[in-house]
Amino acid sequence: DAPNIYARFMEVTGKMLRDGGQLCFVVPRSYASGPYFRRFRRRFHHTMQLQHVHVFESRSAAFKTDKVLQENIVVLYEKHPPAPAGHVTISVSTGIDDLAQRQSFTSPRHELVSTDDNAVLSLPTDRGRVELMRRIQGLPNTLETLGLQISTGPVVPFRAEAYLVEADYEGPTVPLLWLQHVRKGQVIWPLGDGFRKHEHIRPCAGLKLMVPTANYVLLRRFSAKEEHRRLTAAPLLGKDWSAPQLRLENHLNYIHRPGAALGTDEALGLAALLNSQILDEFFRVASSNTQVSATEIRALPLPSLPFIEQLGRASRQKSSVDAHIESLILELLDESGR
Repeated sequence: DAPNIYARFMEVTGKMLRDGGQLCFVVPRSYASGPYFRRFRRRFHHTMQLQHVHVFESRSAAFKTDKVLQENIVVLYEKHPPAPAGHVTISVSTGIDDLAQRQSFTSPRHELVSTDDNAVLSLPTDRGRVELMRRIQGLPNTLETLGLQISTGPVVPFRAEAYLVEADYEGPTVPLLWLQHVRKGQVIWPLGDGFRKHEHIRPCAGLKLMVPTANYVLLRRFSAKEEHRRLTAAPLLGKDWSAPQLRLENHLNYIHRPGAALGTDEALGLAALLNSQILDEFFRVASSNTQVSATEIRALPLPSLPFIEQLGRASRQKSSVDAHIESLILELLDESGR
Protein backbone atom coordinates (compact mmCIF):
# COMPACT_ATOMS: atom_id res chain seq x y z
CA ASP A 1 0.00 0.00 0.00
CA ALA A 2 2.95 2.36 -0.57
CA PRO A 3 1.72 5.29 -2.70
CA ASN A 4 5.04 5.68 -4.50
CA ILE A 5 7.86 3.32 -5.49
CA TYR A 6 10.52 5.23 -3.56
CA ALA A 7 8.62 4.71 -0.30
CA ARG A 8 8.45 0.98 -1.00
CA PHE A 9 12.19 0.98 -1.72
CA MET A 10 12.90 2.72 1.62
CA GLU A 11 10.70 0.27 3.50
CA VAL A 12 12.19 -2.86 1.90
CA THR A 13 15.71 -1.57 2.50
CA GLY A 14 14.91 -0.88 6.15
CA LYS A 15 13.68 -4.45 6.62
CA MET A 16 16.95 -5.78 5.22
CA LEU A 17 19.04 -3.96 7.83
CA ARG A 18 20.29 -5.45 11.08
CA ASP A 19 19.70 -3.51 14.30
CA GLY A 20 22.00 -0.52 14.27
CA GLY A 21 22.29 -0.59 10.47
CA GLN A 22 21.90 2.66 8.54
CA LEU A 23 20.37 3.74 5.27
CA CYS A 24 20.88 7.02 3.45
CA PHE A 25 18.68 8.14 0.56
CA VAL A 26 18.00 11.15 -1.59
CA VAL A 27 14.19 11.18 -1.75
CA PRO A 28 11.34 13.56 -2.49
CA ARG A 29 10.22 15.51 0.54
CA SER A 30 6.58 14.60 -0.08
CA TYR A 31 6.62 11.47 2.11
CA ALA A 32 7.13 13.58 5.25
CA SER A 33 3.48 14.64 5.61
CA GLY A 34 0.01 14.29 4.15
CA PRO A 35 -2.48 11.41 4.13
CA TYR A 36 -1.04 9.45 1.17
CA PHE A 37 2.13 8.39 2.95
CA ARG A 38 0.62 8.15 6.44
CA ARG A 39 0.61 4.35 6.76
CA PHE A 40 4.12 4.15 5.35
CA ARG A 41 5.38 6.72 7.89
CA ARG A 42 3.77 4.86 10.78
CA ARG A 43 5.40 1.58 9.80
CA PHE A 44 8.76 3.05 8.86
CA HIS A 45 9.20 5.21 11.95
CA HIS A 46 8.25 2.25 14.13
CA THR A 47 11.60 0.59 13.38
CA MET A 48 13.74 3.38 11.89
CA GLN A 49 15.11 6.41 13.76
CA LEU A 50 15.89 9.57 11.84
CA GLN A 51 19.45 10.72 12.56
CA HIS A 52 20.17 13.45 10.01
CA VAL A 53 18.22 15.23 7.30
CA HIS A 54 19.57 17.68 4.75
CA VAL A 55 17.08 20.09 3.21
CA PHE A 56 17.63 21.71 -0.19
CA GLU A 57 15.75 25.00 -0.07
CA SER A 58 15.61 25.25 -3.87
CA ARG A 59 13.72 22.57 -5.75
CA SER A 60 15.70 23.23 -8.94
CA ALA A 61 19.28 24.06 -7.87
CA ALA A 62 20.33 20.70 -6.41
CA PHE A 63 19.90 18.64 -9.58
CA LYS A 64 19.60 21.34 -12.23
CA THR A 65 21.74 19.47 -14.77
CA ASP A 66 19.21 16.62 -14.66
CA LYS A 67 16.23 19.02 -14.93
CA VAL A 68 14.73 17.66 -11.70
CA LEU A 69 11.98 19.97 -10.46
CA GLN A 70 11.22 18.32 -7.15
CA GLU A 71 11.67 19.19 -3.50
CA ASN A 72 14.29 16.66 -2.42
CA ILE A 73 15.97 15.91 0.88
CA VAL A 74 18.79 13.62 2.01
CA VAL A 75 17.87 11.41 4.97
CA LEU A 76 19.96 9.20 7.23
CA TYR A 77 18.05 6.62 9.27
CA GLU A 78 19.28 4.01 11.75
CA LYS A 79 17.40 0.83 12.57
CA HIS A 80 16.22 0.82 16.18
CA PRO A 81 12.95 0.27 18.06
CA PRO A 82 10.83 3.39 18.64
CA ALA A 83 12.64 5.86 20.88
CA PRO A 84 11.48 9.46 20.72
CA ALA A 85 14.41 10.56 22.91
CA GLY A 86 17.52 11.81 21.22
CA HIS A 87 18.28 14.48 18.66
CA VAL A 88 18.21 14.88 14.89
CA THR A 89 20.74 16.96 12.97
CA ILE A 90 19.22 19.21 10.32
CA SER A 91 21.41 20.84 7.70
CA VAL A 92 20.29 23.28 5.02
CA SER A 93 21.67 24.54 1.72
CA THR A 94 20.18 26.13 -1.36
CA GLY A 95 21.52 23.37 -3.61
CA ILE A 96 24.73 21.48 -4.36
CA ASP A 97 26.97 24.48 -5.02
CA ASP A 98 26.72 25.83 -1.46
CA LEU A 99 26.94 22.51 0.40
CA ALA A 100 30.25 23.54 1.97
CA GLN A 101 28.51 26.58 3.48
CA ARG A 102 25.50 24.63 4.77
CA GLN A 103 23.96 25.63 8.08
CA SER A 104 23.38 22.90 10.69
CA PHE A 105 21.58 22.61 14.01
CA THR A 106 20.02 19.89 16.15
CA SER A 107 16.49 19.42 17.42
CA PRO A 108 14.87 16.87 19.76
CA ARG A 109 13.53 13.97 17.70
CA HIS A 110 10.10 14.06 19.35
CA GLU A 111 9.59 17.62 18.10
CA LEU A 112 10.20 16.58 14.50
CA VAL A 113 8.66 13.10 14.24
CA SER A 114 5.16 13.02 15.66
CA THR A 115 3.99 9.93 17.51
CA ASP A 116 0.29 10.27 16.67
CA ASP A 117 -1.52 8.45 13.87
CA ASN A 118 -0.36 10.93 11.24
CA ALA A 119 3.35 10.29 12.01
CA VAL A 120 4.31 13.59 10.37
CA LEU A 121 7.97 14.50 9.88
CA SER A 122 8.36 18.28 10.27
CA LEU A 123 11.33 19.93 8.58
CA PRO A 124 12.23 23.32 10.09
CA THR A 125 15.22 24.99 8.46
CA ASP A 126 16.44 27.06 11.43
CA ARG A 127 16.10 27.27 15.22
CA GLY A 128 13.52 30.04 14.97
CA ARG A 129 11.16 27.72 13.10
CA VAL A 130 11.75 24.99 15.70
CA GLU A 131 10.65 27.45 18.38
CA LEU A 132 7.64 28.47 16.27
CA MET A 133 6.62 24.80 15.99
CA ARG A 134 6.93 24.32 19.74
CA ARG A 135 4.77 27.33 20.53
CA ILE A 136 2.00 26.59 18.04
CA GLN A 137 1.89 22.91 18.98
CA GLY A 138 1.10 24.12 22.50
CA LEU A 139 -2.22 25.62 21.40
CA PRO A 140 -5.10 23.77 23.08
CA ASN A 141 -7.59 23.07 20.29
CA THR A 142 -8.28 21.59 16.88
CA LEU A 143 -11.28 21.98 14.61
CA GLU A 144 -12.88 18.95 16.28
CA THR A 145 -12.58 20.31 19.83
CA LEU A 146 -14.09 23.58 18.61
CA GLY A 147 -17.07 21.68 17.19
CA LEU A 148 -16.08 22.39 13.59
CA GLN A 149 -15.55 20.24 10.52
CA ILE A 150 -13.73 20.67 7.24
CA SER A 151 -15.12 19.20 4.03
CA THR A 152 -14.09 19.21 0.39
CA GLY A 153 -16.19 20.97 -2.23
CA PRO A 154 -18.50 18.31 -3.73
CA VAL A 155 -18.55 19.47 -7.37
CA VAL A 156 -16.19 17.52 -9.65
CA PRO A 157 -16.45 19.63 -12.81
CA PHE A 158 -16.06 16.94 -15.45
CA ARG A 159 -18.78 14.87 -13.78
CA ALA A 160 -21.14 17.85 -13.59
CA GLU A 161 -20.29 19.23 -17.03
CA ALA A 162 -23.87 18.90 -18.31
CA TYR A 163 -25.07 21.31 -15.61
CA LEU A 164 -22.43 24.04 -16.03
CA VAL A 165 -23.83 27.14 -17.76
CA GLU A 166 -22.87 30.65 -18.74
CA ALA A 167 -24.01 33.75 -16.85
CA ASP A 168 -26.58 34.56 -19.57
CA TYR A 169 -28.35 31.19 -19.26
CA GLU A 170 -32.09 31.87 -19.27
CA GLY A 171 -33.06 29.30 -16.63
CA PRO A 172 -32.40 29.29 -12.88
CA THR A 173 -28.74 29.04 -11.78
CA VAL A 174 -26.73 29.11 -8.56
CA PRO A 175 -23.15 30.37 -8.05
CA LEU A 176 -20.32 27.91 -8.64
CA LEU A 177 -17.15 28.83 -6.75
CA TRP A 178 -13.70 27.69 -7.88
CA LEU A 179 -10.29 27.90 -6.27
CA GLN A 180 -9.61 31.10 -8.21
CA HIS A 181 -12.51 32.87 -6.50
CA VAL A 182 -10.78 32.60 -3.12
CA ARG A 183 -8.23 35.32 -2.42
CA LYS A 184 -6.56 36.14 0.86
CA GLY A 185 -9.41 37.31 3.09
CA GLN A 186 -12.10 37.63 0.44
CA VAL A 187 -14.27 35.75 -2.02
CA ILE A 188 -14.48 37.45 -5.41
CA TRP A 189 -17.37 36.16 -7.53
CA PRO A 190 -17.98 36.45 -10.39
CA LEU A 191 -14.60 37.03 -12.00
CA GLY A 192 -16.20 37.91 -15.32
CA ASP A 193 -15.19 37.53 -18.94
CA GLY A 194 -11.49 37.00 -18.28
CA PHE A 195 -12.22 33.80 -16.36
CA ARG A 196 -12.51 30.81 -18.69
CA LYS A 197 -14.49 28.51 -16.40
CA HIS A 198 -18.24 28.41 -15.84
CA GLU A 199 -19.26 30.38 -12.77
CA HIS A 200 -22.88 29.20 -12.74
CA ILE A 201 -24.48 25.80 -12.41
CA ARG A 202 -28.07 24.66 -12.76
CA PRO A 203 -29.68 23.86 -9.38
CA CYS A 204 -30.97 20.53 -10.69
CA ALA A 205 -27.37 19.21 -10.49
CA GLY A 206 -28.38 17.33 -7.35
CA LEU A 207 -28.72 17.74 -3.60
CA LYS A 208 -25.40 16.01 -2.93
CA LEU A 209 -23.63 18.86 -4.70
CA MET A 210 -25.49 21.54 -2.77
CA VAL A 211 -24.01 23.65 0.03
CA PRO A 212 -26.69 25.73 1.81
CA THR A 213 -25.90 29.43 1.87
CA ALA A 214 -24.45 30.17 5.31
CA ASN A 215 -21.20 31.28 6.94
CA TYR A 216 -18.12 29.28 5.95
CA VAL A 217 -14.37 29.61 5.73
CA LEU A 218 -13.16 28.66 2.25
CA LEU A 219 -9.62 27.35 1.89
CA ARG A 220 -7.68 26.65 -1.28
CA ARG A 221 -6.59 23.02 -1.52
CA PHE A 222 -3.63 23.69 -3.81
CA SER A 223 -0.82 26.20 -4.12
CA ALA A 224 2.06 26.45 -6.56
CA LYS A 225 5.49 25.46 -5.25
CA GLU A 226 6.81 28.93 -6.06
CA GLU A 227 3.84 30.68 -4.45
CA HIS A 228 4.62 32.78 -1.41
CA ARG A 229 1.74 31.30 0.61
CA ARG A 230 0.58 27.76 1.33
CA LEU A 231 -2.62 28.75 3.16
CA THR A 232 -5.11 31.01 1.40
CA ALA A 233 -8.46 31.39 3.15
CA ALA A 234 -11.50 33.64 2.93
CA PRO A 235 -14.68 34.04 4.95
CA LEU A 236 -17.89 33.43 3.02
CA LEU A 237 -20.76 35.17 4.82
CA GLY A 238 -24.26 34.02 3.99
CA LYS A 239 -25.71 37.54 4.26
CA ASP A 240 -23.68 38.60 1.21
CA TRP A 241 -25.37 36.06 -1.09
CA SER A 242 -28.91 36.20 -2.44
CA ALA A 243 -28.93 32.59 -3.66
CA PRO A 244 -30.30 30.07 -1.10
CA GLN A 245 -27.60 27.56 -2.03
CA LEU A 246 -24.10 27.47 -3.48
CA ARG A 247 -21.87 24.98 -5.25
CA LEU A 248 -18.17 24.55 -4.37
CA GLU A 249 -15.83 22.70 -6.71
CA ASN A 250 -13.44 20.15 -5.30
CA HIS A 251 -10.29 22.26 -5.33
CA LEU A 252 -11.76 24.05 -2.32
CA ASN A 253 -12.16 22.98 1.29
CA TYR A 254 -14.73 24.63 3.51
CA ILE A 255 -14.94 24.85 7.30
CA HIS A 256 -18.39 24.69 8.87
CA ARG A 257 -20.22 23.83 12.10
CA PRO A 258 -22.43 20.75 11.64
CA GLY A 259 -25.99 21.25 12.81
CA ALA A 260 -25.44 24.90 13.68
CA ALA A 261 -24.30 28.16 12.18
CA LEU A 262 -20.71 29.34 12.11
CA GLY A 263 -20.76 32.78 13.73
CA THR A 264 -19.67 35.80 11.73
CA ASP A 265 -16.77 36.61 14.06
CA GLU A 266 -15.78 32.94 14.06
CA ALA A 267 -15.64 32.88 10.26
CA LEU A 268 -13.74 36.16 10.08
CA GLY A 269 -11.36 35.10 12.85
CA LEU A 270 -10.61 31.65 11.43
CA ALA A 271 -9.90 33.13 8.01
CA ALA A 272 -7.62 35.77 9.55
CA LEU A 273 -5.79 33.10 11.56
CA LEU A 274 -5.28 30.83 8.54
CA ASN A 275 -4.07 33.80 6.49
CA SER A 276 -1.58 34.91 9.13
CA GLN A 277 2.11 34.73 8.29
CA ILE A 278 2.73 32.88 11.56
CA LEU A 279 0.35 30.00 10.84
CA ASP A 280 1.40 29.85 7.20
CA GLU A 281 5.05 29.52 8.28
CA PHE A 282 4.12 26.73 10.69
CA PHE A 283 2.19 24.92 7.97
CA ARG A 284 5.14 25.13 5.58
CA VAL A 285 7.35 23.47 8.20
CA ALA A 286 4.79 20.82 9.15
CA SER A 287 3.63 20.03 5.61
CA SER A 288 5.86 18.98 2.75
CA ASN A 289 3.14 19.22 0.12
CA THR A 290 1.65 21.98 -1.97
CA GLN A 291 -1.74 20.34 -1.48
CA VAL A 292 -3.53 21.58 1.63
CA SER A 293 -5.39 18.46 2.69
CA ALA A 294 -8.37 18.37 5.01
CA THR A 295 -6.45 15.84 7.13
CA GLU A 296 -3.67 18.34 7.80
CA ILE A 297 -6.11 21.15 8.64
CA ARG A 298 -7.93 18.84 11.06
CA ALA A 299 -4.62 18.27 12.88
CA LEU A 300 -3.71 21.97 12.93
CA PRO A 301 -3.37 23.34 16.50
CA LEU A 302 -5.80 26.20 17.11
CA PRO A 303 -6.46 28.69 19.92
CA SER A 304 -9.67 29.04 21.92
CA LEU A 305 -12.96 30.13 20.38
CA PRO A 306 -13.00 33.47 22.27
CA PHE A 307 -9.58 34.28 20.84
CA ILE A 308 -10.72 33.37 17.31
CA GLU A 309 -13.73 35.67 17.76
CA GLN A 310 -11.37 38.40 18.98
CA LEU A 311 -9.40 38.01 15.74
CA GLY A 312 -12.67 38.26 13.84
CA ARG A 313 -13.57 41.54 15.51
CA ALA A 314 -10.06 42.85 14.86
CA SER A 315 -10.27 41.85 11.19
CA ARG A 316 -13.23 44.17 10.70
CA GLN A 317 -10.79 47.08 10.99
CA LYS A 318 -9.47 47.87 7.54
CA SER A 319 -6.29 49.74 8.53
CA SER A 320 -3.14 47.71 9.29
CA VAL A 321 -5.26 44.60 9.83
CA ASP A 322 -2.46 42.16 8.96
CA ALA A 323 0.01 43.69 11.40
CA HIS A 324 -2.63 43.79 14.15
CA ILE A 325 -3.61 40.14 13.61
CA GLU A 326 0.04 39.02 13.68
CA SER A 327 0.56 41.02 16.89
CA LEU A 328 -2.46 39.41 18.59
CA ILE A 329 -1.28 35.92 17.65
CA LEU A 330 2.24 36.61 18.93
CA GLU A 331 0.80 37.85 22.22
CA LEU A 332 -1.26 34.65 22.52
CA LEU A 333 1.80 32.47 21.84
CA ASP A 334 3.84 34.45 24.36
CA GLU A 335 1.17 33.92 27.02
CA SER A 336 0.83 30.20 26.29
CA GLY A 337 4.60 29.75 26.47
CA ARG A 338 4.93 31.21 29.95
